[in-house]
Amino acid sequence: MEISSIVKTLTPRERVYLAINYDKPDRVPRGEFYVEEAFLDRFLPRYINANYSEKLRLFIEEFRLDLVTIRVDDQEEEKGLKEIERWVSETDYFVMALVDGIFWRHSDNISLEEFLVKVCRRDHDIRQMIRIKKEKLKQLVKRCLIQGADGCMIGDDLAFNGGPFLSPNELRNTFFYELQEIVDAIHDNKGIAFLHSCGNLTELIDPILAAGFNGLHGLSPSAGNNPLILRQQTKDKLCLMGVFQVDCIDSSELEAAKEAILPSLSVGGGYILGSSEGLSKNTPLNSIRILYGLEKLSPFSK
Repeated sequence: MEISSIVKTLTPRERVYLAINYDKPDRVPRGEFYVEEAFLDRFLPRYINANYSEKLRLFIEEFRLDLVTIRVDDQEEEKGLKEIERWVSETDYFVMALVDGIFWRHSDNISLEEFLVKVCRRDHDIRQMIRIKKEKLKQLVKRCLIQGADGCMIGDDLAFNGGPFLSPNELRNTFFYELQEIVDAIHDNKGIAFLHSCGNLTELIDPILAAGFNGLHGLSPSAGNNPLILRQQTKDKLCLMGVFQVDCIDSSELEAAKEAILPSLSVGGGYILGSSEGLSKNTPLNSIRILYGLEKLSPFSK
C-alpha cells in the first residue's frame, strides 16, 4: 500500500517568523520596507482611482510577498492603526508597523548639522527632545502591537555612505540606550523589532545587536555595506532584510547581484528578500520583476 504524506503549506506570516528565527522556511520570504503610491500608480495604471490599500494588496499578490509594512506616523496615527487591524483581520501576511524613530527628521525644525552639533555638545534641549520622542514611541509601538501587528520597524537613518553620522560610541551613548528601551517595549508586547537605516551600517552592527533588535533593513552595497560579511557577523542573531538596489543599478547588474549574493544570504533562514530602499516613483518596473523572479508582469499591471 502506497502511503502519501501531506506537506503543510506555510502561511506568509509563518514563513517570515521562521526566517527571523533562523529556521529554514519553504522558500525565502519577501517583503518591502515601503511602497509609495506613485510606484503603485505606475505599476497598476488601470487601478489608479483605487485606494492605496487596494493597490498595495494587488501588488503583494502579484509578487507573492509575505510581509506588508503599514506606515503609522504621529500625524495620522489612528488611520495607520485601523489599517493594521484591517490587514491582520483580512489576511495572513506578517504585518509590520513602520514608525519614525528618535534620530533627526525634517519635522524637528532644526537642520541635521545643528542637530549633530548639539548632540555632541550634550545640549539639554536636544537630549530632552530625544527622551520625549522615546516615550511617545514606546506608547505608539504598544498600540500597534495591541492592534495585531506582528512587529514594528523603527525608521532611523543613522548613517550615510561614508559611515555613521556620529561615532559609534556617541550613538551608543546617546541613541542606542534609548532605542533599547523601545525594543524592550516591543518585546514586552510580544512583537518583533526591526531597525531601518540608510547608509553604511558596518560600524553599527554591535550596538544594533546589543540593543536587542531582531532584524535590520537597508544594507545597500553602494553605501559601502558588504552583505555577505554582515551575514556572517549576524548569523543566528539578526535577520537581514533588503540589500538589493532597484533604483540605481541596471537590470543586468541586479541579475548578477542576485546570482552572486542571494544563495549565501538565504541559506538556513535569517533573510527576507526585498529592495534596500523601498519602491518609489523612480523604481523601474523591470527591476522589480527581476528582483522577485517574475518572468513577465500580469495583464492587470499594464
